[in-house]
Amino acid sequence: MVTGPTAISTVSVYDPAGGSWSTVPGELVVARRSMMSCVTTDTTGGNAVAAVFAGGVDGMAATYYSAVDILFSNGTWAVSQLSIARYQGAATAIGSVVLIGGGQGMGATTMVDIFDLAANTYSQSALSLSRHSLCAASIGTKAIFAGGLTGGFMYTTRVDIYDLSIADPMARWSTHE
Repeated sequence: MVTGPTAISTVSVYDPAGGSWSTVPGELVVARRSMMSCVTTDTTGGNAVAAVFAGGVDGMAATYYSAVDILFSNGTWAVSQLSIARYQGAATAIGSVVLIGGGQGMGATTMVDIFDLAANTYSQSALSLSRHSLCAASIGTKAIFAGGLTGGFMYTTRVDIYDLSIADPMARWSTHE
């Protein structure tokens, strides 16, 4: 994850067995910081399949980006776009399905971009409350988006849960306070 005042375009990987860092061949499509990122897994053994880097802002926090860079485990890159340019959102994955929610650009948003890398599909959904600086995690078939700051910079305890096991996409969300 890239944070701080400097926007960069390189990606580094840590090898815990060797205790060393290396730079991945290729670069992000545009240098940026404060991105949303996550790692997808396969459906059988939980092996990492892709690292996803989405959105972000330039070093001066003047330009927001909608770029989505996807680095696959075989070293190839793909590029996509978020529905709206933003940073300070949260990303998580359920297997090959990536959910990127919330964030801010021209204000806090409820937007959730959903990329299914295995099926090569894209859809959109929404959180129950506009917010940025939130957290996301996944457990089993559920993606959880928690807390954050609302558009009025008020802290929230809101938790939105997206359950991929529910067949009807309109019924996948539940909200808790």
